[in-house]
Amino acid sequence: MDLRDLQLQLEDAINSGTRNMEEAHRNLAENLLNELSKVENLADVAENLRSTNEQLVTSLYEFARNVNTVAGQTARDIIERFDG
Repeated sequence: MDLRDLQLQLEDAINSGTRNMEEAHRNLAENLLNELSKVENLADVAENLRSTNEQLVTSLYEFARNVNTVAGQTARDIIERFDG
């Protein structure tokens, strides 16, 4: 296996891990917020938290994917420079 293949595998693994973490984060939050919304006088709070969490999760995992993309391209550029 050459460096290019290794770099692509690593980038793919990070993307996959990021997707899995995002899904787990969303599922956990959804379950917790569903339970919170059942508590008297907290349904509005749960809905506000749901909206805030959605924005946060979207931004966080979009940032992680962007970092992985930039790091992957940087690694490819370095490999190309040294490995030709």
